[in-house]
Amino acid sequence: RDINGEWQPLVKDAKSGDFLTRVFESEGVPVPTIFEDGEKKDSFDADLMSKYDHWLPQNVARARQYHDAGDKFIGNYIQGFTHMGRIHSEIRQTGTETGRCSSNHPNMQNIPARGRDDVDMPVSPALVRSAFVSEAGWFLAAPDLSQIELRILAHLSKDEAMISVLNDPAGDIHTATMRILFGAQAVDKADDRRRTDMRFVAKTVNFGIAYGLTAQGLIMRTPSLGLTIAQAQDFIDRIFGGYPGVYDWQQATIRACRKT
Repeated sequence: RDINGEWQPLVKDAKSGDFLTRVFESEGVPVPTIFEDGEKKDSFDADLMSKYDHWLPQNVARARQYHDAGDKFIGNYIQGFTHMGRIHSEIRQTGTETGRCSSNHPNMQNIPARGRDDVDMPVSPALVRSAFVSEAGWFLAAPDLSQIELRILAHLSKDEAMISVLNDPAGDIHTATMRILFGAQAVDKADDRRRTDMRFVAKTVNFGIAYGLTAQGLIMRTPSLGLTIAQAQDFIDRIFGGYPGVYDWQQATIRACRKT
């Protein structure tokens, strides 16, 4: 509440920012800041505030995470209910630049697949996913072309290491990439949680390199891991070192595009 006893929103808008600045200053807590367009500005981003060792920014961050989770993972789905109480999303075949199908009204591809409950979001991803069930006597099917993009990438780049793994019936391209990124010993000794994190990075890098994934892009796609720019760039350098044919093909493609 403000000094007039009125409730103030903690969502991301100019009004809440002004209100939070006054609250932080009254409690003697440094206002979080970022540099944007060369200027220093107040920022009440939930990820930034969650790093503060103080009850005020931590609770504001938590409130915003709950608000975002409600809007993103609950509100949109409720609006998509039909008169039968079911959700029927629109599937579009021409909605993305990469050729993948997209989902709208609501976006069913936005369901959280993973995450640490104490870092990514206040609502457990498993809890959100458990809300999606089929009608009695029916089932949900999820057809998928197994790693089709990586198979196309291996074919185009003619990378021997990638082709070898994909042609091996017992091979696993993400495990192979984990060993390239983290080393075979580290992968073999890792506990289940650490292996999950390793595999997440490996999958993100595998599916991202064909589209020009950068260090900053890798950080944005793996926020729960807290990677630095140097660490992320090292992962990208390692993947190209492990699959040199992919790097050579990518550079040759860029040169060809520039000529034409």
